[in-house]
Amino acid sequence: MMCEGRSLLNTSAASSKIGCDEDPEVAAVKKYVKDLLKSRIFLGRYLERRLNDQLSCYRDIVLLSNAETELKRDLLEAEAKLRSIFSNGLWIGVTSAEKIGNFSGVCIWTENILIK
Repeated sequence: MMCEGRSLLNTSAASSKIGCDEDPEVAAVKKYVKDLLKSRIFLGRYLERRLNDQLSCYRDIVLLSNAETELKRDLLEAEAKLRSIFSNGLWIGVTSAEKIGNFSGVCIWTENILIK
């Protein structure tokens, strides 16, 4: 199934383009979040692929390792900043593990993980 929607945590070049008419505050938050999270290597455990009803497509879910305290802090900070400017329920791609039935932790919902 192809997915038309994108998560705000997608750091591809196409997703980082800022429109000429975009609010400077929104552009600054997007840049801050991208700079905060891009090129981060982390330890996590692949859980499953699950349908995201809000995006109408599938996402792979990775449970962030408990040892990744700095990345967890940064993800939660990024999520809070994004929610402060996008209060309309926009999908961000970071959830608590409890929302998917795990005991604790942070989950990252991403596109197409290739496991060999």
